[in-house]
Amino acid sequence: APWKQCAKCKAGMDDTGLADAEASRMKDPATGAAADNWTQMAGGNLSSVETRHITFRSQLAPAQSKVVADMLEQLTEHLQMITRVTVLTPTRPGTHELFLFTDRGAYEKVRDTVAPNPSIDRAALSKISGMSGRNKSLFHVQPPQKPEHMGLFLMGRMSMTEASNAKAPFWLVEGFAAYCENTITKKNLC
Repeated sequence: APWKQCAKCKAGMDDTGLADAEASRMKDPATGAAADNWTQMAGGNLSSVETRHITFRSQLAPAQSKVVADMLEQLTEHLQMITRVTVLTPTRPGTHELFLFTDRGAYEKVRDTVAPNPSIDRAALSKISGMSGRNKSLFHVQPPQKPEHMGLFLMGRMSMTEASNAKAPFWLVEGFAAYCENTITKKNLC
């Protein structure tokens, strides 16, 4: 089964309920409607790929989106293998989304919808290329940045934030994100 209970904290629990819940979520019209809403908001050019741990939405070519999504899945498998628990991989595609944009305008439109805050200085905000939250992360990727590096880095941030219930110190979140990027790509660019 692609969805499994944690062997330590959920030992003996049946995995079929997880697979059934995911199958039900995928059939829910709201799941497709959400993807359509994000695509429309981004100007019609947004592909979506779901892994077992996250929904990855991007303006990358579909083949490149798949490469990034596969790397995100490699990361979660690696973390589960070295820790032998799922504590560091608590994200799920129905609740956690990672966005990478190549168009600054689409990024800003989605950013302002996800985190509307009229008190923020718009001039300062225009200099920021991304935001990372507990269940949504957005980033405007511009050359020479590598989207796979940024995707892995943001996934690391989200995973540590979620695993620690948003209580991990900044240095730990950033360090873990750098580890996540490096463990798959063998290089830190973020």
